[in-house]
Amino acid sequence: VIHSDSFRCLTADECRATKGTWWVFGNHCVNDCPPYYEQHESKHGFECRHCGHNCTRYCHLKHPVESKDKLEHLKGCTHINGSLNIYFKEDNIDGLEAELMENLGSVVRISGNLIIRRTKGIRSLNFLQKLRYIGGEKPENGKYSVFIYENQNLRKLWNFSDPNFHLKINNGIFAFHDNPYLCLTEVEKLAEITGLTASIRKTTYLNTRMVTMQLALLSEWTSW
Repeated sequence: VIHSDSFRCLTADECRATKGTWWVFGNHCVNDCPPYYEQHESKHGFECRHCGHNCTRYCHLKHPVESKDKLEHLKGCTHINGSLNIYFKEDNIDGLEAELMENLGSVVRISGNLIIRRTKGIRSLNFLQKLRYIGGEKPENGKYSVFIYENQNLRKLWNFSDPNFHLKINNGIFAFHDNPYLCLTEVEKLAEITGLTASIRKTTYLNTRMVTMQLALLSEWTSW
């Protein structure tokens, strides 16, 4: 079999003995299942079983998602082990939201933090339409489980008018910094839905990168 990271040829036993959790799927040695397959434990270790559109798929993230290639690897993931850190710095932003929806639209839980930074191509967070839980393990900078900053075109968060929308933030606080088109009312709605306190710190300053001088807002809520 071929190791999916190193591309070395291994025997099945060598694959399973690789440091970490690895198993054989088809002709490859993998530590994750492809879209429409989910991980199951068997007498031989782990295996990938077909689940169609009803998958529970765990994906492990250690690095920022900053390219479309990395994004495509997350297609079908429902549970993110680690933090989802999105950073697309290129100016060619056409179609980015559609690709985010296609590849992240199944995510239900994030064990770590949600960080979205300096990504011009997003106008809302609706591409995470199924997200219901953010664990906040090892918060960013010691306190942020949700950190959304310097997204020049972000205007809305989620579809708060949807009666089925809910979101639990288990640990840490959230912050929105230098998103010049994002209204405070959006952040207030999120605070209400997540059950966070109404304590808020506000800092306004001039955003010199905008042609029209606007005030950017830093907002932080702490959990109960």
